[in-house]
Amino acid sequence: MWKINHSERPSENPSARVMLWRLPRSRGTVFELSMASVPSFEIIDNPYLTTWTRGKDQQIVIDKQISRHSYNEVKRRLESDHAGKTAIFAKDMPISITGNLEYLPLGYVHVFLIRDPKQSMHSCYKNIYCTEFGNQGKEREHEKQTHFLKVTSMKPLLELYCYLTETLKQEAIIIDSDDLITSPREIIQKYCRKTGLPFHESMLNWKAGNTKHWCPQKLQYPEAHLYKDAISSSCFLPPDKLSGSTSSLGEPIDLPDEWLEILHANQVIYDRLYAKRL
Repeated sequence: MWKINHSERPSENPSARVMLWRLPRSRGTVFELSMASVPSFEIIDNPYLTTWTRGKDQQIVIDKQISRHSYNEVKRRLESDHAGKTAIFAKDMPISITGNLEYLPLGYVHVFLIRDPKQSMHSCYKNIYCTEFGNQGKEREHEKQTHFLKVTSMKPLLELYCYLTETLKQEAIIIDSDDLITSPREIIQKYCRKTGLPFHESMLNWKAGNTKHWCPQKLQYPEAHLYKDAISSSCFLPPDKLSGSTSSLGEPIDLPDEWLEILHANQVIYDRLYAKRL
C-alpha cells in the first residue's frame, strides 16, 4: 500500500483546507451550504463523485458523461492555490474514492458526517422509490437499485476513516448530524476550532439558495429533488420543522431484504464511529 504524507500543505494560501465525507441523506448538502455562506471560502461540490459517475474516469454509469475531469485533475484542483480565498471546503462521498486513495488531496483536514442509518436509509429509500422520482425510469430499476445500495453502505466510509487514522496516523473528525441540528452553534464552533476554519455567524444563518458554486447541470440531475430542503434552508433545522420536507415522509416503511442487510451492517459501523464523534 502506498504511503502519502497528507500533513504537508501544497501551498500557504488558503490557510485551511477541509474535506467533508458523507453518505446520502446525512445532511451533507445543508452543511455545504452553511460553509458556502462565507464569500472568502472556495466551495467544491462532489469533485470525486462527479468523476466517478459522470466524468472522464467514470466507473459507474448513472448518466451521460458531463465532466471532462479525471481523478488526477480533481486532485490537482483541490491542491491548487485558489488565490484570494481564505479556506477551501470540499464535500464528497467515500465510495467515489475507494480504490483510488492515491488521489486524495494533500494538506486537508478530513471530517466525517454520519447519521443513524435507521434514519438515513429509510429517508434514502423513500425518496428514491416512494416519490415521483421513484416512478421514473422503471426500465433502469435494477441499475438504480444497485447504485443506491452501493452509495448507502458505510463500509467505504469506515475504510477511508481507518486508512487516514491508522495507516497515515492522521486525525479525522467525526460529526453526528443529529448533534449538528440539535446544537448547531456548539458543533460548528468546535468543528471550526478543530479544522482551523474561521467561524462566521453566517454559518448558522445563511441566505437560502446559495448554490452558485454548483455546476449548472446539477439541478437537472434525475435526483435533483433530493436537494430541495437544503436549497430552501437558511439554518440548521430538525426535519419536523421543515414544511413538506423530503427528510420526513411519515412513518418508516418496511425495507426490502437487500436494504435491511446493509442497514444492519451500517448500524455496527455507525455505533463504532458515533463513540468517537466530536
